[in-house]
Amino acid sequence: PVYRNVVDPKKIEEVGFYLNDVPAGGKATVLVTPVEILSETRQTLRDAAIVACGMRYAVPFSLESGEYAEFENGVWTAELPAGTTSASAW
Repeated sequence: PVYRNVVDPKKIEEVGFYLNDVPAGGKATVLVTPVEILSETRQTLRDAAIVACGMRYAVPFSLESGEYAEFENGVWTAELPAGTTSASAW
């Protein structure tokens, strides 16, 4: 996992996005707005959201540096860098 390693932004050539539950041979359209590399200082991301199929899904909690959010079956989960859950919200 990248969050455990030092990343030199000048050496990043590509970024991968993985989608769950797309059947074999199925299609998905993904629009990616500008991707920014944040400094390595601790920061908090507030009021984040994703848009899928024209629907906006607001992340109901803030994320600290190194954390990430998962959205499955209508439930948001905040994951810590160590792989443990810090919060869930519907």
